[in-house]
Amino acid sequence: MTNATESANGWNWFDAAGEEPEAIRAKEIDHWQACFATPAGRQVLRDLERQFIQTSLGPASNNAALWMREGQRGLVLQMMRLAQAIDIGQTDKASNAGKQNSQETAV
Repeated sequence: MTNATESANGWNWFDAAGEEPEAIRAKEIDHWQACFATPAGRQVLRDLERQFIQTSLGPASNNAALWMREGQRGLVLQMMRLAQAIDIGQTDKASNAGKQNSQETAV
């Protein structure tokens, strides 16, 4: 097969197989950060959270409506996680380093 054929068939994702997982993850998250780091992006996330996470369906809702709402909720939570992933990762690293330093001084 040629590269044009492979791209047309969707097989070009194998090219990323040689990259380090952290490099791939950084590529996947950067555009989420850029999009939702703006005031407008943060407002969009707040609006989505208010509409789909902080509200509930009534007791008369059918199964289809419940499944639809759960899908919407899952999507909004995923968007929020990706938009904050780098900040959370840096916070986790800093808190782990602080814990490690305090454990070293205690020993």
